[in-house]
Amino acid sequence: MEIRHRNGYHFRLFLNLYFDEIHGLPEYKDNDIKVTIFEKGTNKVMMTVTMPLREEKLIKYSIVDCASEELKTSKLLYYQDIYLDPALFTHPQGYYAVWDRCCRNQSVANIATPQEAGNVYYLEFPAVVRNGALFKNSSPVLALPLSDYTCLDETFTYDFQATDVDGDQLVYDLVTPLNGNGSSSNEIPTPRPGPYPEIQWLAGYSKDNAVPATVPLSIDSRTGRLTVRPSQKGLFTFTVRCQEFRNGVKIGEVRRDMIILVKECTLNRPPVLTVREKGKTEVYKPGQVITIPQTGPRCIDLFATDPDRNEVLTFTAKPVNFSGNYFSLSGMTTGSINTGSSTDVLKAALCLDACMDTNGQVYMIDVIVSDYGDRGCGQPKQDTVRVSFRSEPIPDRPPTIAFSTRTKVLETFEAQTLQFEVTGRDPDNDLVSLSAEGIGFNLTDHTISFSADTSQGTSTGSFSWPIDCKAMEREVYQIAFKVTSTRCGQEYTATDIIEIRPRYKPILNNKITGDQRLCYGTQPNTLAGSVPTGGNGTYTYTWEISTLNGIQGFSAAPGENNKQHYYSGELQQTSWFRRRAMSGPCNQQVSEAIVITVDPQPLVRHIPSADICRGGKATLHAEAYTSDTVLEWYSQPTGGRPLGSGNSFTTPVLQETTNYYVQATSSRGCQSVARKTVTVRVQEAKADAGEDVSIIEGGNAGLIARGGVNYQWSPAESLSDPTSATPIARPDKTTTYTLTVTTQYGCTDTDEVTVEVIPRIKPSNAITLNGDGLNETWYIENIEHYPKCRIQVFTRWGAKIFESTGYSIPWDGTHQGKQLPMAAYYYIIELDDKEKPITGSITLIK
Repeated sequence: MEIRHRNGYHFRLFLNLYFDEIHGLPEYKDNDIKVTIFEKGTNKVMMTVTMPLREEKLIKYSIVDCASEELKTSKLLYYQDIYLDPALFTHPQGYYAVWDRCCRNQSVANIATPQEAGNVYYLEFPAVVRNGALFKNSSPVLALPLSDYTCLDETFTYDFQATDVDGDQLVYDLVTPLNGNGSSSNEIPTPRPGPYPEIQWLAGYSKDNAVPATVPLSIDSRTGRLTVRPSQKGLFTFTVRCQEFRNGVKIGEVRRDMIILVKECTLNRPPVLTVREKGKTEVYKPGQVITIPQTGPRCIDLFATDPDRNEVLTFTAKPVNFSGNYFSLSGMTTGSINTGSSTDVLKAALCLDACMDTNGQVYMIDVIVSDYGDRGCGQPKQDTVRVSFRSEPIPDRPPTIAFSTRTKVLETFEAQTLQFEVTGRDPDNDLVSLSAEGIGFNLTDHTISFSADTSQGTSTGSFSWPIDCKAMEREVYQIAFKVTSTRCGQEYTATDIIEIRPRYKPILNNKITGDQRLCYGTQPNTLAGSVPTGGNGTYTYTWEISTLNGIQGFSAAPGENNKQHYYSGELQQTSWFRRRAMSGPCNQQVSEAIVITVDPQPLVRHIPSADICRGGKATLHAEAYTSDTVLEWYSQPTGGRPLGSGNSFTTPVLQETTNYYVQATSSRGCQSVARKTVTVRVQEAKADAGEDVSIIEGGNAGLIARGGVNYQWSPAESLSDPTSATPIARPDKTTTYTLTVTTQYGCTDTDEVTVEVIPRIKPSNAITLNGDGLNETWYIENIEHYPKCRIQVFTRWGAKIFESTGYSIPWDGTHQGKQLPMAAYYYIIELDDKEKPITGSITLIK
């Protein structure tokens, strides 16, 4: 079982199952499996992973004959991607993944009742978080399992060395296979935490004696090399464990349960290897040190023979005390010998690379010749010679650089394209590359292109630079071209410099007419420009303006700014002008700047308007911004003669609102563009004393005055306040009051109001009906002053017996033409809607 990191906290869990197609039962091939992950420190279940069968294929053997009735294997691959939550998988003791499955191959010869023995597929891995960060780890990947069988009474070796992408330290050992909790009646038991029961060895077997052998089964803890010389035929099982350590601390382990087939093989005798230095006849003896010089042959001859007929031999070589691929085998590294009646020799050579340098130390290489074993299926026989040597690399000569130009100082003109070729060569035919770098500037800041190939021995590059305006900014450019050759991982360089000088013909005689001075709002004269000389003889122009000074702040002037001469139009402020003459895209010359001084417009400060009464005069005041400015007063906005000058002006008598105008003139004769307007408003008073009113004798009336800010009533007698806008009048006789109002501007006016005093009524209290002609009717004195009055008379019981609007016909004591009896009667007199009704009684006397 393996676990492999993918990204972040995502991993992939694998199970590699090698199935014996000869002795295994087909029903034991599961379509999917369920792997349980436990926390190692607590045995807590963390998750269950369902892993489907992703791939099934037969193991291919080197010789078809090997796939016999005794040896046929297929590989079943299960895997599934999983997410290990960093909030959960943090236990410092790590985790283990388990699949418990019964049963084992019934033909296994070294354990009790194998058909009842289970398998525990077991993997340990660390927490995914350490010190608050992702702890990335993938388990070791063991070498492919044994695909061939082992021959009886022959030494068998196999390299179990695993690879680890994390570079962790790996330690190998043999352990007893785990049996688990399964049985033939419970083939896939419910997952349980460890520890797990181990298989039961038959008598005489153990983890260190899993295969009957004259050389016991063992594995090198450092290299993973397995060795055994079996002494008994059969199918034997054992387990190889690979533990991984990081910084001396164990972080995980993988296990591989193995079954090895031991069979009787055809007699196979080992080959014989002979080594000789190139050009020598003496056979190399182990322990000698061969010196490989800088010059001369760098190969060692290899010769292989074999006592067996029709044998296939193969040369291989492995470094002993160094790493790297600084050597190779050449010639007949694999071939058949002794195919005829004579004895053949297989010849090859071990050659060292030109770069190999042992730095004076002795390096060792194991040169091995192997035969093909029993028809290529059993363990091959070998002969090994360990060759010791010292080697010096072939000396390297530096590369050179050359240009297609005749000189290394190049003059070029604007709008031209500078082009040349660069060639780098290496006399030793090493890998060569070219590059270029600006001295004091970046090539990428310009339209420079330089492309070069990287090739063996010679590299060529093309340089191109279209000379544009940016290139003309500097007088001199230096470009360093570097050629680099690489040998034995070391770079050798040579550098040469090309100097480039952009050139153009200067423009001369670019001049414009001189300074001007004018008043604000007036038109300047046209600026005239000369015809330049120099350059390429044709010119374009751009007139520029600045309002800062004659050096800074220039930009394109408004209007037609691309002619020989320029007219600016009206200017609002002092401005500087210059002309830029151009000959070609880059060549240009700027004239000296001239200034058009614009004297500011003389201005008048705010003039307050005036208010006067009709027939009065106003004195107006104004102020200039500067002391050298003269103010003139006019009766019209433009033209005309001034009415006066100075900071004040008194108007004639005015009967209506009138506008006057002020113009400012500076000491240089500049006038304000527009005259300032000031208005004299003629104000009028309009007194309003209100409508005439009537009051009953002894009453009062409220008067209301309008039209001013101050009031005066006369006569003052009978008024509550003769200076109030709303006095109370209490006259005892009809009186006419005169109101005088004064406005905020001092204007006055008068108005009158009459308060009429009406006498009170006096009803008599009896009517005498005796016919003497006296008091025959009800007399009401002064009632004639109230023509709209309403009079009602009632009996003591409330019955109305008389009603009259106005009192033109007095009541005679009758009702409906009949004389009423003597009695007291009651009346109500309503004079108007403002006065309270008058009530009382009247008596009829006979």
